[in-house]
Amino acid sequence: MKVHAISHQDGSTSIVYVLPRASVDDLGPTIVYPDLSEELAKWSDDRKVTGVREISPSEIPTDRTFRDAWVDDGVIAVDMPRARNICRDRLRVARSSKLAALDVEMSRVYNDRVRQDEIEARRQVLPDVTDDPAIAAAQTPDELRAVLPAALRD
Repeated sequence: MKVHAISHQDGSTSIVYVLPRASVDDLGPTIVYPDLSEELAKWSDDRKVTGVREISPSEIPTDRTFRDAWVDDGVIAVDMPRARNICRDRLRVARSSKLAALDVEMSRVYNDRVRQDEIEARRQVLPDVTDDPAIAAAQTPDELRAVLPAALRD
């Protein structure tokens, strides 16, 4: 098996595994690798290929948390601005479940103004979780993975 890192015009990176095919001719069985360029030519324009590099499977990061932020500049690494956006998207998902739970809680205390005010106060901090300064301050994927604003902790 051969493994290739494919760089795209938008800066993203794909990992492609090319499996060998066995063929038999007059000289006997042989192993043939399909031509990767034929397959890449079928990809749409939005996935325009800017580079292809054969890599070792050991070069592929094992942590896939920020997989959609991988870039290949001779080494597969995480593009931190993209990773920050992925982090914000994950916080939005976590925030939506918290907001839904607060909506249910609010519906149960319809005639208790003190509890309603308390719930509303908890609700007001949730929209700001994606603006947590720790997201911008994170310099490594590990630091970014550790970001969990207080409003989202159980």
